[in-house]
Amino acid sequence: MVDTAGKKSGRLTDCLNVNELAAFIARARGRGLLAGLAGSLRAEDVPILLPLGPDVLGFRGALCVGSDRTASMNGDKVRAIRQLMDAGAKASGDKNDETASEAA
Repeated sequence: MVDTAGKKSGRLTDCLNVNELAAFIARARGRGLLAGLAGSLRAEDVPILLPLGPDVLGFRGALCVGSDRTASMNGDKVRAIRQLMDAGAKASGDKNDETASEAA
């Protein structure tokens, strides 16, 4: 799993570009490991990151009331992210939508 340690340093996509994230996933897979991406991810990151083929996309603040990672989960936000992941899995022709299922 690659994640941002301090949320003040920015989101994952501020710290690493798509090519760097794809390389991380390839290295993890080359070692027989699962690959996960997290770090202040938002709904708009799903269509960018899902095609890279991570095993896990980690969300916290994006799923919470007021996007406050210390607040309680917001069911509507969870469903919205899930729908994005399901749509992305179908668009990529993914026959195994475990990635989308792990988000729920």
